[in-house]
Amino acid sequence: MSNTENEETYLTKTYEKRIVFILAFFMMLLLIVIGRLFYFQVIHHKQFLALSQAQQRRAVVVNSNRGNIFDRNNNLYATSIDSYSLYGNPKIIKLTSSEINNLSAAIHVLPQKIEKDLSVDFTFTWIKRKLTKEEEEAFRFLKYEGIYFAYDKYKKPYIYVNSSEVKDKERYAQYLSKTLNVDYAKILNNLKKINDFFTVKKNISNEELQTIKRETYYGFELSREDKRIYLKGTCASDILGYVGMDNEGFAGIEYNFNNDMKGKGGKILVEYDRKGNEIFTHTKKFTHPENGKNIYLTIDNYIQFVSERAIKKAVEDFNAERGMVVAMEPETGDILALAVYPTFDPNNYMKYDRNVLMNDLISLVYEPGSTFKVVTIASALDLGVVDENTRIACPPTLEVGSRVIREAHSSGGTKVLTTTEILRDSINVGTAKIGMMMSPKVFYEKVKSFGIGQRTGIDLPFESMGIFRNYKTWYESDRAIIPFGHAVSVTALQIINAISSICNDGVLLKPKIVKKIASYDEKYVHTFPTVEIRRVIKSESARKVRNMMREAVIHGTGASADIPGYSVIGKTGTAWKVDPNTGRYKRGSYIASFIGALPKDKPKMVLAIIIDDPTTTIWGSTAAAPVFKEIMQHIVNYLEIPPDIVTDNTKSEVIAHTNPGLNRRHNNVQIINDSVVQTNNSTVINNDNSTNNTVINTDTPEYMPTIKNDSSSTSDIESY
Repeated sequence: MSNTENEETYLTKTYEKRIVFILAFFMMLLLIVIGRLFYFQVIHHKQFLALSQAQQRRAVVVNSNRGNIFDRNNNLYATSIDSYSLYGNPKIIKLTSSEINNLSAAIHVLPQKIEKDLSVDFTFTWIKRKLTKEEEEAFRFLKYEGIYFAYDKYKKPYIYVNSSEVKDKERYAQYLSKTLNVDYAKILNNLKKINDFFTVKKNISNEELQTIKRETYYGFELSREDKRIYLKGTCASDILGYVGMDNEGFAGIEYNFNNDMKGKGGKILVEYDRKGNEIFTHTKKFTHPENGKNIYLTIDNYIQFVSERAIKKAVEDFNAERGMVVAMEPETGDILALAVYPTFDPNNYMKYDRNVLMNDLISLVYEPGSTFKVVTIASALDLGVVDENTRIACPPTLEVGSRVIREAHSSGGTKVLTTTEILRDSINVGTAKIGMMMSPKVFYEKVKSFGIGQRTGIDLPFESMGIFRNYKTWYESDRAIIPFGHAVSVTALQIINAISSICNDGVLLKPKIVKKIASYDEKYVHTFPTVEIRRVIKSESARKVRNMMREAVIHGTGASADIPGYSVIGKTGTAWKVDPNTGRYKRGSYIASFIGALPKDKPKMVLAIIIDDPTTTIWGSTAAAPVFKEIMQHIVNYLEIPPDIVTDNTKSEVIAHTNPGLNRRHNNVQIINDSVVQTNNSTVINNDNSTNNTVINTDTPEYMPTIKNDSSSTSDIESY
């Protein structure tokens, strides 16, 4: 083989190797590309598709209709109406100062705020939420709604109009004619005759396009949202609460049942091109929202209204800090009214101080004073420590530990009074002695069974549990002052629920504020049953306590709460306020209260009145009891509760209701006159105009416990 042939063979093999190498190289590259494509398109297809869609699409949330709130009689309290919020895409919005000022005037937002909102580097920003109807219409007027632009297949922009969206056709025709230099008569004719889309001008210039975009506020859109409205203004606002801009409940029923009421929102998927322009011709995907459920309260709108009216007047008349009313059915636990003053309008909740927005009836704790004596005496009576006729020596003062207990209205020396008379005349010393007849542990556990120091479980948020310290932490004086409502703090709902158990024959119920929850179509309905918590005292004990509370009304401190024809029972309370800054009692500041019910034998309604820091009169008997009477008179007429006693104020009323314990304890009882009852051993003077009964020539008391006092410094405690 010649050298030439060898050289050719060598070159041929070299070329072949190079070709094989190059082919192998490109095959490897191809395999890498295919592998990467497989990686992106198959293995991680969903991930990268989601990233792509996140850049191209934006979900516009379509809010569901929030559920309504009704009272027990289907009176509408809260509902939602269609409202519109304005948002924009800052990346595509280009406005002049004049156009910003026009927008500012239309929607009542400062130009500086609009400029700031549009300066963010996002494709979405809220300009203003929940426009008023006037603001919405003003913006639609500015925007020339119904004018659109798009691109043809040659990517040339053109303008078209949906005439069905155009109201002022002459105005639109003038604007389009002037801006796009087209025939006014032709456009007007099309607007009037064509009730659909039609093209105004094709192949428009970039200058014309930018002008149209600015002057039609391109990049701004209106989004439909629910706007919550409260039809009765301030009425029941502490119960209802309020919602924020995003239809999330912030307080009250709106907060507690937010998940039930808000439903499930839908959404619209909108696609954009790489420049951020919306692709109008693309089919939008729409998910329908699910409406929220309706709430039906146990509240009665009429009773709520008269309660709010009465407590507002009382606060103003007595120059008080606040006032509260609770109306409750003892047999069911249904709350028919929860009224607080001052209150707020949930339609404009942002204008109010945070303290006003709190529901004081379940969050504010206070020392109940003498209304708590009912709990103490009911406990002692049920435990057999005393009965309604037990006679106890009551000196003007009693020193226990570091405290000196005295009466608010002292009238001389030591008296010997029955348990009934002690409750009737609101005797602090007598109640303290009764409380100390029980061991601390027994008394503590019995009071706890009434729900004191525990949340009631009502379906409202932010309920306080009150303050009732464990008996192991009590000071010596606490044994004496807790029985008449000091060194223990309750909410208004706690104390009325405790008294309501006595009106319910000794059974404590969970207070109920919601009657039922139902879907819009009523296919789903959940009713709230009456929940029995526990029996706290025997039925017979409850009956005796009610008789004693009747005495407190017809011949004791609660006389101004009595209603002719009805056996009203109740108890007044006047207690010092605790200064939250010092933790000490604040001299000159009081809580005046009255808790009562009717009729005595089977109460249909329990009503609590609390006046916080009245100044023109401080007593529960003069500040709170008359308010009870005013409201309860409306209730008995409205609910048609029949009278249960004779109303002629004769001697039969005195026989039936003057100290029922005396009728059973003594063999000889006779009427001397309307004010004096003669027994075989004593004479009890019952003067309706006096807050204390004078006992003459009394028996030797059955209980006169000796109290060993410590030598520490003392401070006076009084309650009435």
